[in-house]
Parts: sequence; C-alpha cells; structure tokens
Amino acid sequence: MDEQSKVRTEVARNLLNISKIVSFDFFEQHIFPLYNQLSQDQEERVRKTCAEQVADIANVSSVDK
Repeated sequence: MDEQSKVRTEVARNLLNISKIVSFDFFEQHIFPLYNQLSQDQEERVRKTCAEQVADIANVSSVDK
C-alpha cells in the first residue's frame, strides 16, 4: 500500500482491468482482498473509486465462474 492516495486511487481504478485477465483463483486470493482493503481506505477519493467499480467487480466475482 502506497502512502500517496493518488497511487491507491489509480490502483483501485485499474483493478477491474487486471481482474479480466487473471484467473479466477488469482482474483479470489489477491485482487479481491486488495479491492476490499482499498474500499475501506482512509481517503474518501479511494473509497469513491472503489464504489464506482463495485458493480463490475461483482460481475467478475460471480459464483457462476
């Protein structure tokens, strides 16, 4: 976790793109926990970015996979 909130915001913004190219197991073990951690960040803009991504992240994490 970077100290700069701008970096954390960009990570949150790009997690969906990363999620689309990695295996579901990798997503489940690494990407989603990071997303969850970022969604509880102390900076509002990081949390807001996560909130904007929540529907798409939910589609990636679907139990149908």
